[in-house]
Amino acid sequence: MFRPLLPLLPALAFCLPAMAAMPAGIILGEKEKDVLQRVVKSDDFKPLSDKAKRRLDGTYCLNADVAGQQWNAHFIFDRRSKMLTQLLFVNNKPMQPNQYNKLLKSFYVFTIEHLRNHFKLQDALNLPDFGHAGSLKNEEIFPLHAFPGEGIMLTTGLWKSEQGIHICFTVQPSSNSAMGQTYTTNTTGKQADWDSVPAFASTEQGQAFLKEVGMAVPEPPKPTDEGLAEEDGDLPDEEEPLETPEKDALATASTDLPQVEQDMLNAIILLNNAKQKEGLAKLITAAQAGNARALYELGCGYAEGKYGLTPNSKNADNAFHKAAMGGFALALVRYGAEFPVALAQLGFRAMDGKNMVSTAEKAGASAPSQRFNHAIMLRYGYGVRKDTAKAIEMMEQLAQEGDPVAARLAEEWAQ
Repeated sequence: MFRPLLPLLPALAFCLPAMAAMPAGIILGEKEKDVLQRVVKSDDFKPLSDKAKRRLDGTYCLNADVAGQQWNAHFIFDRRSKMLTQLLFVNNKPMQPNQYNKLLKSFYVFTIEHLRNHFKLQDALNLPDFGHAGSLKNEEIFPLHAFPGEGIMLTTGLWKSEQGIHICFTVQPSSNSAMGQTYTTNTTGKQADWDSVPAFASTEQGQAFLKEVGMAVPEPPKPTDEGLAEEDGDLPDEEEPLETPEKDALATASTDLPQVEQDMLNAIILLNNAKQKEGLAKLITAAQAGNARALYELGCGYAEGKYGLTPNSKNADNAFHKAAMGGFALALVRYGAEFPVALAQLGFRAMDGKNMVSTAEKAGASAPSQRFNHAIMLRYGYGVRKDTAKAIEMMEQLAQEGDPVAARLAEEWAQ
């Protein structure tokens, strides 16, 4: 028997009509036999056993494996009045308490993003505290987010069983707002805590789960920048041969920059001066340190056999994928012409995309790679509002700092 933390809705609320968006047109306050009749006739639920036509408890699940999970339906009735008080769904993928601090948080955020898409939900009404799994008792719900939707209020949370900690959610008509408003009392969370949760697809366990349920990140498509094309011309190819200045004009990156940024900029300068061996060595060093721009350039090298590299599509795709996971726009576009599409293909949630953009926007003098990335985003309106003038200004500043690619792009964009 479930023992939810929420109080039962007042009896008067049971008389309110259900909205059209409620699964199976269910009405809170109906008797079990009436609810059963609705569920049996509805495509919103999938029967789990032959007993499904005779009783509700433990016999139905949501007729959609949202986020790669089966959602078992539980119909909670008031003992005294025998009327339906709550429609609860619990996933079939429990995790253990010792996975709570990191993995379960990632799994939870991954799951609610898919629930939001499935039920066409708006932003959460509250900013909850994730709480501590160890404090949960068996068959107890810990409420988290409350999401308004089309005629419904969907509230997500955690539920503990003997098997582990499950993700759960309840659905009720938005007119019955008492339950949803009660859930929003969990408002003591901090945005930084949620922003710091790693993307589920970036974890080893997450990758294994996605493959298990057939939701693995698809193989990257063939390299193309056509997704960033616009009316006044296609995206300039960063892979085009670079103009070679006079050899005595060779500059080097400022030693005030972090080492990885020095390596990245020196690689571009050396390659621009046809010093492939030295430039490639710097590029690989920067890529191994996780610089997304370096990873993208290395991918271009493998894709086209540049910089003295032997063409290797597998190495190219791997480098492009890592660059995209690092938020580099020219790599992200390979997964989707639209920023949200690329995020979804890579297993990121909307908040991850906001963090990528924010990191680029807030980059200072010590992060020229991120400033380069931000300029690309601004020029083509990828994840941000398009601002060509600002993009050119940023590229011109990077050019003054010695970046030959930025100099070329600034000149081309200004034409």
